[in-house]
Amino acid sequence: MHEVKAATQQTAAHSSSAVLDGVLLPGEELILKIPPNINSFQLAKLLDEEPQEVVKVIQEHTNEIITDEFQILSPEAVELVCIELEQEIEFVEMDKKYFEKNYRQRAPVITIMGHVDHGKTTLLDQFRKSTGKSLAEQEFGLITQTIGAFTIKTQSKQVITFIDTPGHEAFQNLRARGAKVTDMIILVVSAVESVQRQTIEVIELARSLRIPTIVAINKIDRPEADVESVYLDLENQGIVIEELGGDVTCVPISAKENVNIQLLEDKIVQLSEKKLNLIEDHGMPAQCIVIESNIDEKSGQTTASVLVKKGRLRVNDMFVCGASDGKIKFMKDDASRMVTEAFPGQAVHIGGFKDFPEVGNPLYAVKDAIETNIIVRTLKQRSAQEEALKLMAKGDASDEIKKSIGKLTRWEKRRIKGGDKTILYHKLGIAEEADIERLKKKFGGVSALDEQNLEEVLEGRSALGRKKSRRKLRVE
Repeated sequence: MHEVKAATQQTAAHSSSAVLDGVLLPGEELILKIPPNINSFQLAKLLDEEPQEVVKVIQEHTNEIITDEFQILSPEAVELVCIELEQEIEFVEMDKKYFEKNYRQRAPVITIMGHVDHGKTTLLDQFRKSTGKSLAEQEFGLITQTIGAFTIKTQSKQVITFIDTPGHEAFQNLRARGAKVTDMIILVVSAVESVQRQTIEVIELARSLRIPTIVAINKIDRPEADVESVYLDLENQGIVIEELGGDVTCVPISAKENVNIQLLEDKIVQLSEKKLNLIEDHGMPAQCIVIESNIDEKSGQTTASVLVKKGRLRVNDMFVCGASDGKIKFMKDDASRMVTEAFPGQAVHIGGFKDFPEVGNPLYAVKDAIETNIIVRTLKQRSAQEEALKLMAKGDASDEIKKSIGKLTRWEKRRIKGGDKTILYHKLGIAEEADIERLKKKFGGVSALDEQNLEEVLEGRSALGRKKSRRKLRVE
């Protein structure tokens, strides 16, 4: 393992854009200088690698969820990538004044999830009562129609942001996207109905993403409530609460009667302090994620609710969302008040989109048109490649190959589309001439394949699998 040395110098420049230029120093054997707030696109450029290779390493070896190559990476992820790619690095220290001014704690982001009718919306109402707005008034058929977010201040003056995800099975994709941005899950389980199918889905989701979870056993005011049975049913799903010797916090509550809601807030704060690192950069250009999108009935313009993950989002900021760009025309907080800026942990409603944004898409504030064009072009190319792969999967390849294609990660699919024979053979296991011919036609970018290349790749001797020579780069 290569040693990652502490930086001995400081720089006043922090990474303020999504695209970074490196300066090549021919013939010099230098340690790679890594600036603060670097993303996969920038890191790949410095390492002379493809961005998807960087993302692949992170996805395979860490718990970080990478939406695309422009998402800021943690220092731990950067270190791991460079170790895997055999590159010694040195982190450049951030300017002390910038750090003291902009690095501070944000609110934890909490997602309340659970089976339909277990009381999730009533619990959200209790948390949000201080705003005078009732979520129940906005519902139809007891199923929330959109993802929303709001921020509260507890009695202990702690700030918490809640994301509301639907509980109905028709909104499974939205629920998964909501979990992607959350720091913690509050799993609401009815003390009457106990563990249900969607309860199990949430447990599996939280476990797969390693998201800290608090169980709120609701409806304890009901005569038929049986909290002990819920404990046993949860244990059957691998959830052992602290009272029974486990490590999962559990709070029996009545959202309807406002019983133990303050205790639940306190437990959220305690678990956040214990398990979460909530220090974020409040000064860099914002990185957000779309949690709700719609078209305003009065004006006809497209709007969206976004959660700020990092940095500062301001009115008049240029941004990229999906493969489209825009400029923020207005910004409202969760109480519909006009604001001019938002910071990590805050959700705001914004306008200024050229195209309809998809829920779950990242939104990046950018500094100029050059940066905008680079990001938009990259994301459009990727979108076109993914669409081609979807068409390919519906083609005349064998059923076995179709199943293999379905198991590939999206980054592996992109590499295949770009002509990566190693993945084409190793991952899909193509060995029949007929299948090779079909896949050659469907992957238009793959060059002609002969028997010698096939044998080399299957035996692990393909030249494509060898390491690239490293260029030495320094960030000025």
